[in-house]
Amino acid sequence: VCLALCHPRCMIGVACIIVSALVLHILAIPNYGYHGDELYYLAGTQHLDWGYVDHPPLSVWVLGAVRVVLGDSLWAVRAVPLLAGATTIWLAGTMARAMGGGAFAALVAATAVLISGVHAAVSSFYTVNSLDILWWALAQLLLIRLINDERPILWWTLGIVMGLGLLTKLSMLWFGLGLG
Repeated sequence: VCLALCHPRCMIGVACIIVSALVLHILAIPNYGYHGDELYYLAGTQHLDWGYVDHPPLSVWVLGAVRVVLGDSLWAVRAVPLLAGATTIWLAGTMARAMGGGAFAALVAATAVLISGVHAAVSSFYTVNSLDILWWALAQLLLIRLINDERPILWWTLGIVMGLGLLTKLSMLWFGLGLG
């Protein structure tokens, strides 16, 4: 169905992949309880700080905001990784288009993210990794756009995204080192 919707000028096929991913993850949520990491981060939301021994603060702050707005139900806690995973799929399709691929290339890239084990794992429960992968993908898209367009404002945007990535997980240092 997604392939049939793969019009050369739009990303309806990618949207179909995103909806499929969301449906699959939503159907899986009630089948298992809280993951140990989720309980750890939920406990961290009761002691918000500027940093923790084992990770930077942003992921705990995001979960703290979710807890204030939506509560701490399994559905609420898993909303962030679901949305981060869906956004990562969209970013993969957008990157394929930005590198000169057509709608089919975007569909293949989105499908590759959907069926990867990493995506299935980190999009199904709250962990810093779902946000980390999102920041990496967004930084990669900005870098592609910088190469294509050479707009200086994109350097500022890339710096902000990398800063948010560093506030989520220190692995963004590797992106920065590779960029350097």
